[in-house]
Amino acid sequence: MERIAERNERLKQAEKEYLEYRAKQIAKIAAENMEKNQKKQQYLREKATERASQLKEKHEKLESWERLEDQRTQANMLKEHARNQLMLEHIEYLRVQKNQQDAEAAARKEAAQAERKDREMKEAERLAEASRVKTELEAKRSSNIGAKEQIREQKNSQYCEYIRDLKTSEALRIRDQQTMVGEARDKRRKKQLEDRRLRTEQENAAAIVNAQREDNIRGKEKSRDQAFALKVQEMKAKEKDRQLEMESKKIQRRLQEKENAIKVHEEEQQRRRQLVLLEEQREAMIRERTLERNRREQDRLKANQGEKTGQALADGEALLDGELDAGIATAPAEGGEED
Repeated sequence: MERIAERNERLKQAEKEYLEYRAKQIAKIAAENMEKNQKKQQYLREKATERASQLKEKHEKLESWERLEDQRTQANMLKEHARNQLMLEHIEYLRVQKNQQDAEAAARKEAAQAERKDREMKEAERLAEASRVKTELEAKRSSNIGAKEQIREQKNSQYCEYIRDLKTSEALRIRDQQTMVGEARDKRRKKQLEDRRLRTEQENAAAIVNAQREDNIRGKEKSRDQAFALKVQEMKAKEKDRQLEMESKKIQRRLQEKENAIKVHEEEQQRRRQLVLLEEQREAMIRERTLERNRREQDRLKANQGEKTGQALADGEALLDGELDAGIATAPAEGGEED
């Protein structure tokens, strides 16, 4: 009975130690959960701060880009205004130059007309002088009609031929001069038209080059904006994938913790069932040993044997008690190994 009481005391002590160990484990799990929650809150605060800083940087980049776009637009407007001013100044310069050329041409024309008038007046004076000389000669010839008629007629005919040739040559010279002046004027007009056409072509080419440059600038800006938009989309997609991966890891970790808790609970239930089964087996063994002892005691009393037989029975009882104690000691050891 003392051994049974000691064994019960040991079982109670083991149960108390188990309960204390279980309470410590529960407290440890609660502390770990609290620490995990604190780490989670700290992580969420850090991520919120990081997202806020990223959003701030993004807004600052957008504001700087808009500011650069405004500056570029203003610079383009100033450049366009300067180009328009240069074009207006160039047009004004061409207009002034054309007016100067027209004025010079008119002056040259007036000078040519004045020179022609002077030349005609001189020619008229010369012709008048020739007519006067002719009249004098005719008077002289008339005084010598008889003797010099034939000579006068010959001289008159020669003089007429000379005058005719002179007028013809003068008319040809004047016509040649007019032709040369007309040709020079036509050449100058053609040269001016050619210069004007070349300047127009140069201005058109410059305008086409400027238009192509503006198109290239707009194309580059559009491609840069598209690349920036694609980069922002990729960053958003990566952030979303990373958040999904973190959520999946959290869910897997929670499932793993639940599985571990269920496993620990099942092992605890299995351990308790084994302890109950061992206790039942021990009680059954104790009952069987008690019944066996009583039966043998009754047989001993019936047999009424002597002291030797009683001594043998005592030895057998001691042996049975030793076996019982060995069985009781073995049962908790097996239960501990199973645990």
